Amino acid sequence: MILHLHPFSQNSRRIQALLDCAGLAYERRVVDLTTGAQRRPEFLALNPNGQIPVLEDDGLVLSESMAILRHICRSRGLETWYPEAPAARAKVDQWLDWTQCRFARPTSLVFFNTVVADPEENAHLIAEGKRLLADLTPILEGALAGREWLVGEGPTIADLALVSCMQSLEFVGARPQGPGIDAWFARLNAMEGVRAALPEPFLARMSAAA
Repeated sequence: MILHLHPFSQNSRRIQALLDCAGLAYERRVVDLTTGAQRRPEFLALNPNGQIPVLEDDGLVLSESMAILRHICRSRGLETWYPEAPAARAKVDQWLDWTQCRFARPTSLVFFNTVVADPEENAHLIAEGKRLLADLTPILEGALAGREWLVGEGPTIADLALVSCMQSLEFVGARPQGPGIDAWFARLNAMEGVRAALPEPFLARMSAAA
């Protein structure tokens, strides 16, 4: 497998975390977003959308991080990460969709406009992202009440998908907090495979906040 990624991309980190946590062999190819490498013809041939991550797997070229997570689990038999039992799988899918449809946009509003764009010019977008995150925080805190993981008795791709967003928010000092969320976040980031996907500035921020 070949994973085209950038370490600052939350969508990339969730894929790398799964591969590393599962102990799967793969080649890591960094796409330099700062030089526009994602818009070059050779990359657009892989993903015409010009976005990362992209996974190459034995002739299959796949984009969209949630689809990649599911494919890796199905093709490698990673049932602990993506349960086969219909009810458990449905709950994992629910959290994957919740992350993508509800949590990813406010995360991007805050992270992108703080780190990439001009935060002063885009203060209204950062504020909007934080408002949306504040609305979602009690939902997540309630889901984690008395639980260590989002679904079942161990981590799944639902946890990896969401924690990658949380890592971006932690980096800019905007991560939602609560007893359940904080313990869950710490539990995931203590996993070697999850930490391996983090770039050094993220690790430094987390160490400073600890």
